[in-house]
Amino acid sequence: RHLTIPCEMCIRDSIEVDPLIAQGCRVGVLRADIVSQRSPLERTADNPALVDIIAAGLRDAGAEVVDAVIDAAAAKKFEGAFMAFVLGGLAHDTMAYVAACSDVRTLDDLHRYNLADPARRMPKGQFFVDLAMVMAPEEAAYRAAAGQHRATTSGLLDAAFSGADVDVLVSISNRHSVLYAT
Repeated sequence: RHLTIPCEMCIRDSIEVDPLIAQGCRVGVLRADIVSQRSPLERTADNPALVDIIAAGLRDAGAEVVDAVIDAAAAKKFEGAFMAFVLGGLAHDTMAYVAACSDVRTLDDLHRYNLADPARRMPKGQFFVDLAMVMAPEEAAYRAAAGQHRATTSGLLDAAFSGADVDVLVSISNRHSVLYAT
């Protein structure tokens, strides 16, 4: 099974979709959100063309492609909560994994470790590590908020799936990561 989709590093004029996967599949493309997204952090100017390329490739492989939507007002409520979710995940889940397989045990340790060789260990900076050091929620609060966040965002995704009556949702936008990356 494969789906080759253009990315910001390699924009193509077509995609390959395995017809055995796509045939008869109803695919919802989150077109309005993708096309309207503007971000200083990611390249979005090509989004309209990319969505058209993706939709055409899916149609060529036998999928029925329709527009789908996520309740924007409800999703917007989670943007701030998502940052707390990310920082809590870094401080508690990621650091537990790192501590299990290295001498780096805390965010402070990670901060010092990264600064010892910044060109190699943090070539893009360590904004999230620094932020988590001062803003990460306590573990119990993080776990409770994460459970609530997952339940609510799952409901938003379920509504998008059922609202468009689709088998698959397609997005190339980080805007939707607050919903599916939980």
